[in-house]
Amino acid sequence: MQAGTAVEDALRKWLVDLGSPPLVAEAFESSPGRFRVQVVSDYFKDMSLFERQRVVWDLLRKTVDAQTLHLCAGIHVNDVDEYARTGGNGD
Repeated sequence: MQAGTAVEDALRKWLVDLGSPPLVAEAFESSPGRFRVQVVSDYFKDMSLFERQRVVWDLLRKTVDAQTLHLCAGIHVNDVDEYARTGGNGD
């Protein structure tokens, strides 16, 4: 799960540098050898799902090697209110 940790660390550092530390930034195994990432921060408030995904993947393409990103099955991006309301599952 070392690859997931690299993605977690990149997202956490980026959000802290922006002044919006994440409430959650964690990777979890989704299938053998693959992982997903949950990231929650107020930075994403008022962004559409598309904007959130674009911003996060653009950052990761610049900071994490392509082989690691290939193992990432998905990134779940929520703002803090959304996360509190849905428990992070987006429902």
